Amino acid sequence: MKTAGRPKRGVKRRFLGSVLVFTGLLNAMLALKGGLVPDRFNYMLILAGGALFASGVWRRDR
Repeated sequence: MKTAGRPKRGVKRRFLGSVLVFTGLLNAMLALKGGLVPDRFNYMLILAGGALFASGVWRRDR
């Protein structure tokens, strides 16, 4: 049961996770467009962002 004064939980984590995912995707797409192979760092950004977003969603539901 939610109360009116309770703040929303996990919003910062979901926002930061989505920013990391989109940054990693943009970097990977630009590297591919330039004819380069994307670095592992781009994939790590995407994975870390997805994990952070998932933890924010999990925290909201608790």
